[in-house]
Amino acid sequence: MPLRESIARVYCIPLTVNNLSSPHRFLLFCGVALFVACGESSTVPEYGDPCTGSCPTLLCVEDLPGGLCTETCEDGECGTGGTCDDRFGLPLCLLACEAGSECREGWSCWRGACQPACTTDPECGAEAVCRDGVCEGAECTTDDECPAGTCSAGTCVGLADMGPPPECEDTCEGVCLGEEYGGGCAPSCTDSPSCGSGFNCAPVPSDTNGDGRVDRIDPACIPFNPTGRFTGGTCSGSQGGTAMCDSRVCFENQCAIACDDDTDCLLGQTCQDRPWDDATVRTCYDDPALAGGGDLELRAGRLTSGFPTQAIFAAPRNATSMVLLLEQTDGADLPFTFVSVIDPTETVLFDLDGIAELEDQPIRWLPLNTYEAAAMLVPNTTADRVTFRGGRHRVSYAAFTSETGDTVAGNARLVARFATGSGATLRLRLHFAPGLGVSASTAPGTSRVQNAIAAMAATYAAAGITVQVEGYADVSGSNFTVIDSTDGPSSELYQLFSRGTGSGDVLDVFFVRSIDSDGGGGTTLGIAGGIPGPPSVHGKLTAGVVAAYDSGVVGSATNLGQILAHESGHYLGLFHSTENGRPCSAGETDGCAPFGGGDPIADTTRGDNRNMMFWALQTFGGGTVNNRITAGQGFVLQRNPLVTR
Repeated sequence: MPLRESIARVYCIPLTVNNLSSPHRFLLFCGVALFVACGESSTVPEYGDPCTGSCPTLLCVEDLPGGLCTETCEDGECGTGGTCDDRFGLPLCLLACEAGSECREGWSCWRGACQPACTTDPECGAEAVCRDGVCEGAECTTDDECPAGTCSAGTCVGLADMGPPPECEDTCEGVCLGEEYGGGCAPSCTDSPSCGSGFNCAPVPSDTNGDGRVDRIDPACIPFNPTGRFTGGTCSGSQGGTAMCDSRVCFENQCAIACDDDTDCLLGQTCQDRPWDDATVRTCYDDPALAGGGDLELRAGRLTSGFPTQAIFAAPRNATSMVLLLEQTDGADLPFTFVSVIDPTETVLFDLDGIAELEDQPIRWLPLNTYEAAAMLVPNTTADRVTFRGGRHRVSYAAFTSETGDTVAGNARLVARFATGSGATLRLRLHFAPGLGVSASTAPGTSRVQNAIAAMAATYAAAGITVQVEGYADVSGSNFTVIDSTDGPSSELYQLFSRGTGSGDVLDVFFVRSIDSDGGGGTTLGIAGGIPGPPSVHGKLTAGVVAAYDSGVVGSATNLGQILAHESGHYLGLFHSTENGRPCSAGETDGCAPFGGGDPIADTTRGDNRNMMFWALQTFGGGTVNNRITAGQGFVLQRNPLVTR
């Protein structure tokens, strides 16, 4: 159902479709919405677009005439084409403008931003009045109100007005710019803050000897291009002078600025001297510490349900994938959710409101029991659907209201975990509940355990992944022999996962006698903590996979091995290749399987009951046959940092 609620009202997302995840059902999540953005596509709208209840990827403020697509900007930063403004009480991203023709009908350009017709003088700010719905007075009072210049004596002055025309080599004391940079004589600079509001300190390349190679770099204050991508965004070519970038400079396919030290750069980048043909440019570039993969802590702090938080960072150019990891460090157990993920090309990879409407999108991710730790794998499909790119990413995340009504979580942190290679080894730590006839001390010599691991390993070997047992452990507590509650943080399932004792890049695997799936129907043979689960996280409510061990429930050791392969596949990022039930028709949600009834990977086939990720264990023809894995599924498994590091 759509999420069409207004400011600070409670909303719920009833995801009632079948069989997308172990334990094969959806739950109801509720939260408090500061704003609600609902969309019918993954198209990125422009700031300032009208809305009636919803905007794809942005927030809808219905109190303004015609509605306003926007987002909050507590950190003062907006996406391409936006400017942060607090004239309506909250800091909101408004459409940046230089003339009224750039604003929608009925709105006007005032002090660098499009706004509706005014009704009172305070709406126009200092040194201005409202007359007949239009603000009159000084054009600006600060540089922030001039998107492509500075404020001088109440008037916005562009860089072209600050010096001689481009033919200025003999008179310019700074850097003489070509028309592609706005023209004029630009001041030299070391970093953007030294240029003032409305400017970037950009490394301007030149070819002084005409051999077609850059041989000189002059950092200069370039007027901010409000339609270009920010630093770290993807651009074409390796030369400067491109309208694709707000700095008008593209270096090694990323929008570039000049820098003085690391504080000028995005998280994930440092200020470095880099070769550019026959010259050297000092610019923000990939942090060398992440060259071989690794973790980048993006943000930490308290979460209040329904209030999204945003992190902006740069992924390394040589990264093949990343996991976004949300991890709670203390406080109430609120379920986490990712709200949106936008890549360096400003493609929306994930949008929560689209998932609420069961819209397919580049990254498929579902907010299912995401207590204490939640993860998203990017990409979780092949390149025909998502091409992972290094550079600037924007990630928004939030918390839902808990089952007990809590709305304020403790501290949580967001981490980007990068991988730079392909599959190698999946290491397991096996945990045994009481009453199974096997324990940590006897498991190395127990044929049922070792044959199950061998069956799993044979399936994963087809994807180039070695399965290795790192160690064994016993789980204390007779209540874990049979798992008879699987919903919510107090359930036996999630309390079992919190007993994980692995460390580092290891997956905690638990064996119990059997699993009662809370009346979900059928026999539950295994459950994964998430799709994907949080990699290299231990002792958290969603950190692990569990499998029924009893031969009376599961059958042979080969069956057990296929269950382990399937649930570990979920944990590493794979959805069911075939869901239970017929695919949903257009507009249908209940009693059917959405997204075509399968996963987002192109080379899996719906109905292939031999695939490792088929929704149910298949035993016919004298054996277990869920042992087929496609190249696309292997590609995804190899992108999970739990395997590649």
